[in-house]
Amino acid sequence: MKTVSRKHIWLLIPVLVFTAFLALMAPSRAFAGNVRLSHTKVNLYRKGGQKTVQLVLYDDDTPVPAIWKSSRKRVASVSANGFVKAKRNGTTKITATYGGVKYTCKIKVRSKSATYKRCIKAYKKFLMNPYVTYTEKGNRGQADNFYSLDLDGNGIPELLVNVVTANGNRYHVLYHYTDNQITIGQELGVCGDFIWYPSARVMNYTQYESGQTLYFWSRDNGITLNSMAIIRHRKGKNTYYVTDGSIGTYGIQIDALDFRNYVDHDILGYSASKSIVLHVNTPYNRSRYLK
Repeated sequence: MKTVSRKHIWLLIPVLVFTAFLALMAPSRAFAGNVRLSHTKVNLYRKGGQKTVQLVLYDDDTPVPAIWKSSRKRVASVSANGFVKAKRNGTTKITATYGGVKYTCKIKVRSKSATYKRCIKAYKKFLMNPYVTYTEKGNRGQADNFYSLDLDGNGIPELLVNVVTANGNRYHVLYHYTDNQITIGQELGVCGDFIWYPSARVMNYTQYESGQTLYFWSRDNGITLNSMAIIRHRKGKNTYYVTDGSIGTYGIQIDALDFRNYVDHDILGYSASKSIVLHVNTPYNRSRYLK
């Protein structure tokens, strides 16, 4: 039996040290946490669907920090916290680097969701009818003008329609698309261009034979009426008022800017209004503006 010389033992020491190091490292690798991404494949949409998503990297179900990167920033960008935002159609890979290991999620950006396409198709068909229903009681009138916009920010647009009745009165009606059906929302009173205060609730509007029209915005505490903002329209001119809600009184007259601030800030928490010019309901306009 051969014996190892003292010289050879000194040569083996580096090997033994390295082996011991590997032995110490092995258990930590064996008991490492289960690292995973919250998503490995996501579809985002520029219209009518999910536009953003937050990716989270977990280690044993505990969120951990990572270095995020998008392979195609033009398609979708990613923030330092894993928020992915769709920009244009295409595909990209979002990479999260943690502990020297990379974890990827495939992002596909499309222009429109299937729900959005069904919605626009339904609106076009709806406006092709000579007459549309403009009240919950079933009253019908001619759809003269229209505009489509996403008021509530859910990705599915609402349809604003100017309806002309048999006696020549005009109603602006807001329609919603829910559960694959078009339903009547609010009746909105306007004259001239439609000034939309985001999410404003028109409590009521009244038209008089004298040509005067009153439009009311309400502010309440959920139970009782606290105050109202009123637009008085007559002979092409608007005057603005704020009242404490007393019936039959206009209250204090204010200018247009104060009225907008009252409606936007005090009632709604918004700082700007949006002026909308309705499109005449023709096949060309339906094709151009509903798409």
